Amino acid sequence: EDALREKCRRWMHDEVARFIQEGGRCRIGEHRAAGEQCVILSSSSPYATAPLAEMLGMDAVVCSRLEVEGGRFTGRIVAPLCYGEGKVVWAERYAAERGARLEDCAFYTDSYTDLPMLARVGRPRIVNPDLRLRREARRRGWPIEEWA
Repeated sequence: EDALREKCRRWMHDEVARFIQEGGRCRIGEHRAAGEQCVILSSSSPYATAPLAEMLGMDAVVCSRLEVEGGRFTGRIVAPLCYGEGKVVWAERYAAERGARLEDCAFYTDSYTDLPMLARVGRPRIVNPDLRLRREARRRGWPIEEWA
């Protein structure tokens, strides 16, 4: 686990950081200025998302978890996978633990696979969407932002 954590940290800093879009940084600043907590909700693992969260000054990461015993991976995930409906499960748990309501939250995504989460929050935000999400966002009247 430690080896993967370090490899992902280096990868994030060396290869990914330069692709972080200024529009995202601006939105984070706006939410911070409004006194809102900023959390990454991702289907990825904490090994990839934690370094990004650190770079962006996020408050927390909610993501897919790999089972670890004694510092070694078992090959199993901690169910449910933070993807599709599973993402809603993890977000609801996180919010409930903090006395928050998803109806009061914004959620930003570019992927149609996040439709369950978009439908669950009060402020769905579509950013650089894939084609299916773009069509659905237009149908539902959700705002679409282009950060690229």
